[in-house]
Amino acid sequence: MTTSPTPQDRTAVPLRIQDVGALRALANPLRMRILGRLRQDGPSTVGALASATGAAAGSVSFHVRTLVEHGFVVEVPELARDRRERWWAATASTTSWEPADFQGSADGRDATGELERAILRSQLASAEEALDRRDATPPEWVAAGAYGDDRLLLTLDEARELRADLEGVLARWRDRADTAQRSPDDETAPVTVVVHSYRAAP
Repeated sequence: MTTSPTPQDRTAVPLRIQDVGALRALANPLRMRILGRLRQDGPSTVGALASATGAAAGSVSFHVRTLVEHGFVVEVPELARDRRERWWAATASTTSWEPADFQGSADGRDATGELERAILRSQLASAEEALDRRDATPPEWVAAGAYGDDRLLLTLDEARELRADLEGVLARWRDRADTAQRSPDDETAPVTVVVHSYRAAP
């Protein structure tokens, strides 16, 4: 027997992308912003998403339908207050894919590259926005941030181990943040963490 999951339950399991169409669907900047809003803020209507993203409602509606088609978003009719109102929710809190799974075809390689470039541009824009806000950011939060890079000479097995270690650290902190018992006086703020390791040019 199965039951309809609540909006909270729908975000509990990570979504693994396994087809080129889904990769290409997610590579659109506005779709990424819409999905990010649904994951960050919870279920929403097209009108609220349009206000949050600054996009036209018709455009948001089209992109929401595309996200639904590829399994990133689902309608949550139990939240509607009348027959005309429609609410949408993300189906997962995170998305993952393995570029190596798509390297067997030119289309797959192009799709993964397109998505990853779109994500890199989004990450760069977010980091630059944080720099623009730095003058208004409390000094203690500025000091708590981190920025750096390194170049390591590794074997393939060591590179795999490094990836596993980095993913483990993120998973541990994600679990800690999700289950933390804090007092109402504790100040919290969203903290973005970006991990990117790759084989560099000689």
